[in-house]
Order: sequence, then C-alpha cells, then structure tokens
Amino acid sequence: MTVGKKYQITILCILILALLGPATSSMILENNTGQYSTADEILSRIVETASYDRYLELDGIQLSTLSDSRPYYDEYGVAVQQTVDGGYLVAGLQGVYDGIEFNASFLFIKTDNNGDILWNTTLPVPDHLQLIDIIPTHDGGFILFSSTMQSYNLIKINNQGEEVWNNTLPEFPYSGFIDIEETHDHGFILGGVELIEFDEYTYDFEIDFLLVKLNATGNFLWNATYDHDELDQIFKVIETDDHGYAFIGFSSDMSSFMGDLALLKVDEQGTEQWRKIFTDTNYNTDIFIGETEDKGIILGGGKTIFHGDYPQQIIALLKTDEYGDIQWEKEIEKANTDLYIMGLLQLENNGLVLTGHQKNADLSLENPYPENQLFLIKTNDTGEQQWFHTYDIDHWEVPMNIAETTDHGYILTGYYNTMKNYHVDLLLLKTDNDGDTEWFTSYGRRWHDTIKPQIELVQPEPGLYIRGEFRKELTIPVVFGDILLHANASDNGTWVEYVEFYVDGELLQNDSDEPYSVVWEHQRMYFRFLAHRHVIRVVAYDAEGNKGSLETTVWRFF
Repeated sequence: MTVGKKYQITILCILILALLGPATSSMILENNTGQYSTADEILSRIVETASYDRYLELDGIQLSTLSDSRPYYDEYGVAVQQTVDGGYLVAGLQGVYDGIEFNASFLFIKTDNNGDILWNTTLPVPDHLQLIDIIPTHDGGFILFSSTMQSYNLIKINNQGEEVWNNTLPEFPYSGFIDIEETHDHGFILGGVELIEFDEYTYDFEIDFLLVKLNATGNFLWNATYDHDELDQIFKVIETDDHGYAFIGFSSDMSSFMGDLALLKVDEQGTEQWRKIFTDTNYNTDIFIGETEDKGIILGGGKTIFHGDYPQQIIALLKTDEYGDIQWEKEIEKANTDLYIMGLLQLENNGLVLTGHQKNADLSLENPYPENQLFLIKTNDTGEQQWFHTYDIDHWEVPMNIAETTDHGYILTGYYNTMKNYHVDLLLLKTDNDGDTEWFTSYGRRWHDTIKPQIELVQPEPGLYIRGEFRKELTIPVVFGDILLHANASDNGTWVEYVEFYVDGELLQNDSDEPYSVVWEHQRMYFRFLAHRHVIRVVAYDAEGNKGSLETTVWRFF
C-alpha cells in the first residue's frame, strides 16, 4: 500500500493557495516590531512552514509562467491508481490562460495497461479554492480535499471522473490541515494544527497537533489536540493495524519554527498511547511514515547535512519498534547531488521504494539551472539500498505520487517541463519490479496559436562589412568575405522552434537555439572582386507551425 505521498499541492499559477482554511489570512505579515500581529498570521506562518518545500518546487516553474502573457495550458498529475481492467486512473490539475483570464480545473485521465489514453475529463475548480490534497480511495475513485476562504471541503469522485458527493466540514477556527488519509471504515483522518493561545499584547502563542476523524461521507466524528511544546505541527498521519493512528511532526519553542521530530501513537478514538521526541535530526518537512509487520514505524524524509559551509539534501530512514524506540537509522546520499523525497511506498516484505527528484548541488555560473531528474530507490527491510534509478524525461521532472501495480512494478505520476517554454505537462511512468522503464506517457494540451513569429535581422544591417567586421555606415549592406548572419526571433503565441537561413532561395542552415545565426562563407571565383547581388531570407517557425519571414538584399564582393 502507499504510505506516503505529496501531502500539499501548491500550484501558484493554477490556484490561489495559502493553505489556510476558514478565518485565516492568505499572506504572512509582520508589524514594525518584527512580530506577527494577529492570530491569523501566526497560523498562516505555521501551515506555510509545513508546506515550504512544496512552494519552492512549483514556484520555480510557475513564477516564470506568471511573467509570461502568452496563452497556455499547464497539467499536473497528483494521484494515480491501477483500475480493475489493468489500466490506470490519474487525478490532477489543469490550468488554462487565454491571454486575458486564468481558469483551473480538476483533471482526470484514464489509460489502458500500456499507458494509451482512453479518455479525459475535467471538473471546474471553485473560485478561491485552496487545494490541500488528492488521494485515491478504496473504490477506485478519489477524494479532493480543499478549502475556500470560508470552509473546508471534501469532494468524492468516482472512477469515471464524476462527482459523487460534496461535503463541507464544520468550522475549525484558527486551524489548518496538512494531510488526509482514508481509514479502514472508508472514513478519513485529517492531520493539521490548531492555534490554542494567542496574546495580542506580547505576541506569545501556542500551536498544538490536531487530528480530526470523519466518516465515509465526510461528516465530523471527533477531534483531538496534542501539546508538547509551543509550536507543534503535523506533517504526516497514517492509520495503524489496530485502527489507531500514528503521526509525525515537528515540535519547537518560540525561538524557532523548526525543531525536534515528534512521533505520536494514539488509539481509535484519538487517545494518546505514547510519544517519542527525536532531537538534533536536521529533518526537513518532506517526511513520510508507515507501519511495519512488527507494528513498528518506518520513517523516510529529507535531511540537510553540511560539507563545511555547503549544505546538501539527502534522504534519511529511521525504524522504530512498536513503542517508538529507534532500532536503526540509515542515510542515502549522492555526491554533489541534492535528493528531494516526494513519496514512500512500503512493500509486503517491509522493503521500501522511495521516489523524488534530484539536481546538481553545485549551482555554478556555467550551469545556473541544472536538470531536475526523477528517481526511484529501492531498499530492503533494514534500509540497505538495493538499486537507484534516475529517469531523464526532459529538463525538469517532479513525481507527485507512486503506487505498486499488480505485476509488482511501479506507476508514478507528476509533471515535467522544458527550459524552452516553462509550461508543464502531466507525466505517467510505468516501471518493472527492478525500476526499469516499461513505458512513459505524457498529457499536455497546447494553445491553438495562429500568431506568426516576429523576426529582426541583426546582421548584416546597412553598412560595410569586411571579414565579418562592421566598418562604415552605408544605405545598403555591402560585404567583403565571410560574415555571420544573425537574427532575433520571438513569438507571442507559443515559442520559436527554429530559424532557417536562405541565400538566393537555397537553404544555408537552420538553428534551433538562441542566438539564431549561421556563417555565410565566401566562395572562390575567377573574378574575385566582382560584386554579386544576393537575397537573404530568414524564416522562423513556432511550436504550432506558424512561420514569419523577412528578406533583404546584400551586395557581396568575393
């Protein structure tokens, strides 16, 4: 079963997300004393801390998109499960910008067992919705867990991508939810935080762990809070075999929003059974847990280590017994590489499959935007690494969910993009039991663009050129010897795919990378100083096949 996944989906360009819920603010503000001035702002900071890495992972792409006024589609895979016919059902998000306004939808895609898309459908996203999570359910559908400015909502989706029911939770003033899991009774357990105390004069406050239990139609059953320090925040909750719950989080005092790692076990009604606090862990907020056959807890998360003054992101594993006492710890790292965990899959033999993405830890001037590659790691039941695979799909790949398939392989969904257009396509990757790729499917719509690319000939301009160097202004271009033909091309609809350079109707060369250029070499002729009139034509093609062109006349002496 899947025991860990991306528990917060923050898509800056698709949804207005602050992960706050009712009675909370969507921004982090400080007064002139540097302190938080309202209870709303306190809760905002706490919940945002829990999802900090999610913001970074998607903002890197979406901030570029926001500065781009061209129409586009973005698609993200968020959750995936195998269907009874051996195919797959993916739930995700789609954003559409038509050049004037932005609209978002929930996206559902059905494939056969080879990844061929059979159908897709969308549901509109309500205004001001903040998505918390999408999780698969026992009946082949999904739960969409979200909040608006007024309430928290659960939407049940069947295996055809259709809404079954929509339930609004009772108000939880000054509460924020971070995780949701389905339980054995087909109900749900929610994990989050609750602001217990706030002094508006001293700015002292207290945040506690929060659990909320819902029934199979999303109706409230009970809630419980748990206090350890001034700032307690849940990151992941699971149901255990005894129908109780275990959750992992951070606990700290007022001096820091990050602190010790806290592991708590409660019974079916939320009564605490035990707690363990692990100090000096350096864990990040990407933490996933599961229960092992011996009723222990397995934990996998991101961790920061230092090589001198230079930080590196690695993966840390920790196994406890049934009372939370540590039995072993392991670390997985890769030289000069940051590893970001995005999910943990627990296998029947108590082994693990970890998924995430990696990038070069050295952001040098020569490579300021390193590739971001998806990875799978398999370990045995004591955390020893068995294999490590990376998958180079394009320039930037991020997995959002992983599931085991009936043939004991793995299915992943997420998103990827290129550095050329910055827009995002949904990915679906199937591997065998050894992590070798069986097939890959992507889904991404393209805006129907009819706008021609714009072209500017940078060189030669009117003037005298000798061996490629500009010497004197003239009313026409005059060239002696070789010269570099150089053009600028841009497109307001999609992006420029490539540029062709023609001389007297014959293709000289094409160029797909900026700056668009080609060397026009001189030809040896008997009449060396005879002037010839040539027509240079430059043609630019965009992603939709539209083309723009320009021509100019050049006098050349050989």
